[in-house]
Amino acid sequence: MKATEAYAKKFPAALAMAEETTRAITQLSPQQYNQCIIQVHLIAETLTKIISYYSKQQPKALASFTWIIDRKDGVETRFETVFKTICAGLLSSQFASHPPPLQFGPGHDYLPFANAFSPVEAMWELVETTKRLHEVDLSDLANHLMAVDLGSLVRGDLRWENSEKNAGIQVADLLVSSTNRCLKRNFTDNKKVATALGRLMINSPSVDGRALSISGHRPTAPLTGEVASLVQLMDDSSKKLFSEAFRENYSQRSHSRPSQSIQQTN
Repeated sequence: MKATEAYAKKFPAALAMAEETTRAITQLSPQQYNQCIIQVHLIAETLTKIISYYSKQQPKALASFTWIIDRKDGVETRFETVFKTICAGLLSSQFASHPPPLQFGPGHDYLPFANAFSPVEAMWELVETTKRLHEVDLSDLANHLMAVDLGSLVRGDLRWENSEKNAGIQVADLLVSSTNRCLKRNFTDNKKVATALGRLMINSPSVDGRALSISGHRPTAPLTGEVASLVQLMDDSSKKLFSEAFRENYSQRSHSRPSQSIQQTN
């Protein structure tokens, strides 16, 4: 709430939007709010990897995004309505502190993505806005940034569908339940399953990260024992989209000061 109020003070023209966001958030229960934050985190993790991945594998696929979430009820719930209202803003805030990197080089084509989601705006104006809003100075990176309309990217085609009628959701449920079961050591050969699951994952762009993201509301204790070994097996067998040199450079820049490869607009 305080962040929303601070935003309205810096940008008076956004007061109505800030008040709408505040009203939307107050309608959520603590459990729904946690679910909202986790889903935004998941979208951020997904975008961080798939934009670079598809820029080389299927660049034209980046011209459109369809987000499908498992619907628990037959009609749109209050949570779904609120999530559609605030997801782009929450995603923008997360990217301000954890910017998604883009890999450039032979074979990477971001033109379809840029044509669909990169607005024609003066980058220096966006840099100044980021400095005022997030207190992050990106002046020296202005010529290497890409503006992205997160509103269109996320809310353009966001749906909730019944998993019984959507094969994609069923596959996702199977993978999630299998990963959870593996980490709880409920398979006969957990190491074999961890290796197989890891082959379906993409490595982290950061040297501190793993293919399987572990997160919480507060700093968590380092993984130890067999669980740590299983997570490491998943990481070792993951697709190496990001090279070690790329990961080291990205991590050094991230640790030295906030940096950005994509500049967001709402």
